[in-house]
Amino acid sequence: MTNEELSNQIQKLSDIVANLAKTMNERFEQIDRRFAQIDKRFEQIDKRFEQIDEQLADIRNDHKTLVDIVKDMDLRMDKGFNELKAEDGKIHAEIASLRLELYHESGSRELVDDTLYGSLDKRLRRLEAKFPDLASSQAV
Repeated sequence: MTNEELSNQIQKLSDIVANLAKTMNERFEQIDRRFAQIDKRFEQIDKRFEQIDEQLADIRNDHKTLVDIVKDMDLRMDKGFNELKAEDGKIHAEIASLRLELYHESGSRELVDDTLYGSLDKRLRRLEAKFPDLASSQAV
């Protein structure tokens, strides 16, 4: 092999290496562009996730607030029912007292009625005894 042939071979190899380097550089640039696109997508995803994190934090706060409201309502309802039960007992006691008073009053009335009507009945019988005509005219 002569120097010229060797020089041609070296030139061909240099061209091949330069071609390969150019191709590799183009490929690396494509890969870099793809990575840049991927980085942009990740940034967008990160922004979305940051928004989701904020929304989740808001949801957690709202949930805690709702749990507190429900607990407060539960305790208020329990208090109200206990007060209602206490008032219910008082009402039942007052009704029982009224029943007792009505019973005594009705008994007193019966006693008064018996006394009054008994007295009137005695007087009427005396009148009938003195005036038998009056009794017979009333019967007709």
